[in-house]
Amino acid sequence: RIVAPLFEAPPIPEVVQYLWRTFRELDLGRQISEVGPQPLSHTDILAWCLLYDVRLSSWEIDAIRALDGVALRHFQKQQEARLLETQKRARSRQPPHR
Repeated sequence: RIVAPLFEAPPIPEVVQYLWRTFRELDLGRQISEVGPQPLSHTDILAWCLLYDVRLSSWEIDAIRALDGVALRHFQKQQEARLLETQKRARSRQPPHR
């Protein structure tokens, strides 16, 4: 395994659980392209704040964007692992060279 499953992660301190919930809500509305998930933009965060009448401080926005960076790196590592596994299976099906 490249990354430990979420259930093996330490618990999120109660004082910042609201940031995790906010990130998860933003993540649900994330734009996806042919290359995968796109980073959350400041516009995405602003739209969420306006919809829910929430005011986030700059450090909270920075924390959400940091969580987003971790999530995107996790996705990228998963994609790389899948690609390597696919390449490995393809090589194992090829006839031996003579």
